[in-house]
Amino acid sequence: MADHLNVLHIITDSQRFDTIGALGNPIIRTPALDRLVHQGTAFTSAYTPAPICVAARSCMLNGQYMPNTGCYDNSYPTLPSGNRGFVDCLTSAGYRTHAVGKCHFTPDMQALNGFQTRDRQEETVPHPEEDDYVPWLLANGYSHITDPHGCRGETMSMPQNAQMPASHHPTNWVGDRAVAFIEDADA
Repeated sequence: MADHLNVLHIITDSQRFDTIGALGNPIIRTPALDRLVHQGTAFTSAYTPAPICVAARSCMLNGQYMPNTGCYDNSYPTLPSGNRGFVDCLTSAGYRTHAVGKCHFTPDMQALNGFQTRDRQEETVPHPEEDDYVPWLLANGYSHITDPHGCRGETMSMPQNAQMPASHHPTNWVGDRAVAFIEDADA
């Protein structure tokens, strides 16, 4: 693996570009994203091929528009057979591929969707078998947490206090798992 650079593809969910401090927002503090903006590339005039999260992720990973993926909403149908996305291309080129975070692209929650391995954080507290974060949270003494991301529904867009310390928040767990994978891949 020493011959390959690390490729880190970060997707934030349901986030507008103007909610990042480095891109001009004077109120919201985003120090980690700010560092990435200053050291990488920020797309401020891009359009999503789909207006809903699962369909957008499916389009991005497969390099296809919605009519070609068959994914128009969050019910996410199985992708057409023979559809090779950029993750498959990276794997074929000898890269180790790993997904961390939201990994639901098809109805089969166990499908790797081109990745060799993954650490899932799917917001599925009632279904811990479909998630890697929830069992970790439970094992660390937080069985009382029912909504790691806060209350959903009409109050979802309102600021809410976290139900656990920052060290156990889903965002930190995803970051820690990504760093652990990169460090392991480089070892």
